[in-house]
Amino acid sequence: MDFQELKPSILEHGEACYPQESCGVIGLKKNKKIWTPITNISETEDTFVMNPKEYTKAAITQKILAVVHSHQDYSTEASKEDLIQCDANNIDYIIFNRKNEWNHVKPLKGRPYIWEKFDCLTLVSDYYKMHYDMTVTWSDRDSDWYNKGLDYFAEVDRFGFKEVQDLSIGNALLFKVRSSVENHCAIYLGNGKILHHSYNRLSIVEGLYPLWAKFLTRVLKL
Repeated sequence: MDFQELKPSILEHGEACYPQESCGVIGLKKNKKIWTPITNISETEDTFVMNPKEYTKAAITQKILAVVHSHQDYSTEASKEDLIQCDANNIDYIIFNRKNEWNHVKPLKGRPYIWEKFDCLTLVSDYYKMHYDMTVTWSDRDSDWYNKGLDYFAEVDRFGFKEVQDLSIGNALLFKVRSSVENHCAIYLGNGKILHHSYNRLSIVEGLYPLWAKFLTRVLKL
């Protein structure tokens, strides 16, 4: 979502609220994107709670596209609570700070495929951050790594994973999809369903069987 023209107003509102987190929404009204600041009624500086009356008014008068809030002097990395609320409400979250750094967070399902931003690795990382408050990251990743002699899944034990035989909810699944090394990952949701993000597709929940099971190589548990 392109909202470059709204950033100056969002940043200005962030400064006006400092040191408290600022918040608001980006919406669509008469086919035009608009920014609506909303009062943060949280009693602490490092969280936000939108004024419910102001949010309801905004929701009635426009189609809300994203919730925006600041992390002020801190990293724009989404917190566990940010990820939970983003996914639970099925709405994009946009996080910014005073350094003019921005992070666009999307619900786990329906993400567009963008390498290193929205792919199978970031989906699994966000799931574990959301459900276990655990950081699982791969930095400086090379696209098409599995055809270049690289193996990003060779040392997953450094995150605390252990290989198991039985499937249970929350397991990480690794696959070899027409490759000599593991090159895809997913989360097992139970009842034969997986959450994953394959190349050039939207992230999705679908069946492990019969298609994906034939590529499955390892089941990992924390």
